[in-house]
Amino acid sequence: MIEVSIRENNPLMHEALEYAVTKEADLLLVQDKEKGITYSKHDTDKVTRHQSKTKTRLAARKRVLIFGMDDSNPLPEINALKHVGKSPHPWQLLVLTDSCDEKIAQLAMEAGATGLARRSIPRKELIALIRATAAGYRSLPKMEHGHSVLSQLNQTEEAIVRLSCLGLQRREVAHKLALSEGTIKRHIGHILAITEYDSLSHLALDLVAQGEVHPQLGLVA
Repeated sequence: MIEVSIRENNPLMHEALEYAVTKEADLLLVQDKEKGITYSKHDTDKVTRHQSKTKTRLAARKRVLIFGMDDSNPLPEINALKHVGKSPHPWQLLVLTDSCDEKIAQLAMEAGATGLARRSIPRKELIALIRATAAGYRSLPKMEHGHSVLSQLNQTEEAIVRLSCLGLQRREVAHKLALSEGTIKRHIGHILAITEYDSLSHLALDLVAQGEVHPQLGLVA
């Protein structure tokens, strides 16, 4: 039996994942609480058969935590993943993401993830991946390779990106550059159109991860 816990902020996605897990005889949906493990109400028919196995030493049990990552703000998500990886309970971590960017995948793996998949993965493939992750196999989908974009931007746009790499919000960037927030917003729209990124924070993550911008100084490494 494989114990599966789900951390996904999207309610519909969370429900879909629960449904997929509870339909499999060898997967047991559980909730990882600070004081121990509690079983989902959906799996009451499996719990009795599983009781003897829960007495097995914790390190020997097969357990997978599905972690839904918010790609629009990946840096805090990576930090949260590191925290999960330090849990006293030994979980194999399977990360679900909307855009399997190469650098996000690299950082997720460094934070303790065993596997990474798109949220759009078909149900049968997800179940197979859960089983593979429980067995300790590392798995990655085809990556979307990040690339340098600073050379494509004008001076103001590059300054906006570099300040964003420092963690500054739009209002702070506007103050630093002595521009209005509306002007900054228009520049950001142009930056995203050129680079084909879905958010400025995602672009900033790539540049920092690639070593092109120092996260503290905003300077080319």
